Amino acid sequence: MERALSGVLRAAMATIVACTAVGHAPAGAAIRPAAASCRALSASLREQLETVTEAVIDGRPAAVPVAAHRAMTWWTTYGRSLDRGPEADSLVARMSRAARGGQPQEAARDAVRLSVQSLGWCGGELGTTDRLMLVDLAGMTGWLRARGARLDWPGGAETAADSLASALVARGRGALAAQLRRSLAATLSMPEVAAGDIHAAVRLLDTVDLVEKALRSR
Repeated sequence: MERALSGVLRAAMATIVACTAVGHAPAGAAIRPAAASCRALSASLREQLETVTEAVIDGRPAAVPVAAHRAMTWWTTYGRSLDRGPEADSLVARMSRAARGGQPQEAARDAVRLSVQSLGWCGGELGTTDRLMLVDLAGMTGWLRARGARLDWPGGAETAADSLASALVARGRGALAAQLRRSLAATLSMPEVAAGDIHAAVRLLDTVDLVEKALRSR
């Protein structure tokens, strides 16, 4: 499955484009958020972290150290603005060490953990992009659990999916809404095993991309 640039990642990029300045930065440079709002910064961080996990899911372990280095560089430069304390610092550092040490799945696990945490940093109700990301993170969690990762399910995924499903029904996409709910339920029932079946998680990840397209379409 190719998810090098997922629908949720595209949505996150669209959300922060007004407050992100890439310019003509050299290859490998961290994306620089021009605005220092909590939501813009946390969305930019999740964009960096998602590339770590997607490299693992897409079967590109050699890309994980580079992606993790970019995320670490971003965090070193901008993480202080989020003021999240030593726990977040520790997760980023552990992710980076795992990536450098040839443990891509462990790096992806910590990237998912930090992404889930970051969704609760800014307060207020989650928007559509954040709900899509939360359900996407449930899919990533399921995939990693099926490969033996010790990873808790992200809280609130079912509520986020229900909200997205309601929006789909309002657009006349009831079948897709039902598919989203089924895919999430199947994923959340996946056990944590060393070599499990990843198909439910893959289906959810693909379904989130379809939902994102349906909700973004005019």
